Amino acid sequence: MITIHLIIILHTGAMYIKNCLDRFFVEMQLAPKMTDNGTNTEQPGAASSINMTSSIAQIKNATVTGHDDYRDRIGSALAINCCQFGFFLQKHPRSGCDVHEHKGWMGKLTDLDPEKKLRDTVIPGTHDSASVTISKWSLFSGVGICQNITIREQLHRGARYLDVRIGGNPESKSVQDVFICHGILKGGVYARIIDEIDEFITEYSGEFVILEVTYESDHKMSPEQRVGVFRLISDKFGDRIISNDDLKSWFRLQKVTLGDIKRRSKNLLLLIHDRICGFSCNGCVYDDCTVANDFNCHKNARLMKNKWHNTQCTTQLLENNEKFLRDNAQSEDFIVNSQFVLTPMPPSGASDALRLLCGVHSLRPVSLVRQLYKKDVLERFLRDRAEENWNVVTLDFINLCTQLCGATFRFLIGLNSPRVLKIIESIVSSQDGKHVDVTKIMNSLVKRGSTLFVLDFQQDLKLEFCEGIFTLKYRFDNDKSELVNVPFDAHSELFVCDSKLYGV
Repeated sequence: MITIHLIIILHTGAMYIKNCLDRFFVEMQLAPKMTDNGTNTEQPGAASSINMTSSIAQIKNATVTGHDDYRDRIGSALAINCCQFGFFLQKHPRSGCDVHEHKGWMGKLTDLDPEKKLRDTVIPGTHDSASVTISKWSLFSGVGICQNITIREQLHRGARYLDVRIGGNPESKSVQDVFICHGILKGGVYARIIDEIDEFITEYSGEFVILEVTYESDHKMSPEQRVGVFRLISDKFGDRIISNDDLKSWFRLQKVTLGDIKRRSKNLLLLIHDRICGFSCNGCVYDDCTVANDFNCHKNARLMKNKWHNTQCTTQLLENNEKFLRDNAQSEDFIVNSQFVLTPMPPSGASDALRLLCGVHSLRPVSLVRQLYKKDVLERFLRDRAEENWNVVTLDFINLCTQLCGATFRFLIGLNSPRVLKIIESIVSSQDGKHVDVTKIMNSLVKRGSTLFVLDFQQDLKLEFCEGIFTLKYRFDNDKSELVNVPFDAHSELFVCDSKLYGV
């Protein structure tokens, strides 16, 4: 009897996988063509995108094809990709969204609002930032890779917090043998990551990056390598790094401003996990104090509150982050890092195992973020709680958080603008000629006085129809007013922010 049940289960799973494959190859023929930067070259009925001199207004038709759903299930299915190789990872969002770069946003914000405190600044960040260097042909790389664009690209997209995990070879004394890792997986050379960060802040000298380096104990480092890790950072960044003397004098998180940082030409705050300290080398003891004094590498717990939520449930992750932020809202002496990171979990029973076998469930972070980055999940959560005291917001696969409007990072950065967005007039017209004045509602949707994000026209504007023409007249501060007049439908989103923060 058990054998018959097993045969039925396996047959059902095989048929499901076959159907997924059939649909996958059909979708491959129908899928929109992509450019190198991940945007669609074929967008029937594509939405309008309007760039203004003083602001940016976008309306996107945020439709997502079924192509990536089937591709993701195939990559997740243990029956097909049993070793979870990473070459199945989705590289681009399939919604036709643009790739937005925010290379110099913090420098521009400092010019606009030099008195803004670092603790009050919303700072996008990336989790396991250098895991992109792990080979996609490594066993289980699909489970360990959490980003698929380089450190340089992450910085260009606007990330200013980086989470770098390292390991080494206990038989080596060279820092060149220290590498990126995530658990048992090995990636690229650590020194190259430091070079990328150095190249970025040299080119964009107004930017400030928080770098956290964690020692993964699965890959032991020799004492000489640990010293080399510190010395490489100290030698590379020199006076541009926040020193221990700075922490004792002017760099106090409860009061330090972006202007303070810029006036002293500082570009980097280096945080380390305490696992990398507490060792001896050539007769010297390297504890937290020694490392801070000699190399300006500071214990993370001294300056940051950070919590890993260890869940693969999207709802639980959002609830945990809301509670974490609420509990630490008054912690002005610490950077508060909100991790929107879902963690793959092993199967809890036979049904879970079957779902993993067929790709309905997944062990891959890239599959989990696809659920988190759906239109009404993370974007709505952040938008509806924009007035909260967000500080660092850490995400996986940041190139995929452009899944729809492409505005997640852009929205977070836009919340920092000191300039006031005023909705002068907003009218929505239905296809049958009905006109609705939504000016009051639109003004209520402006977050922190500076950024507007409409995720669903019908729901957000309380309309009785989902298609029509949208007219918006607005301005920032005393700038000349701008006028937007475009069609919208059930898939459209609207995003308006201060372009002076982005240099558009």
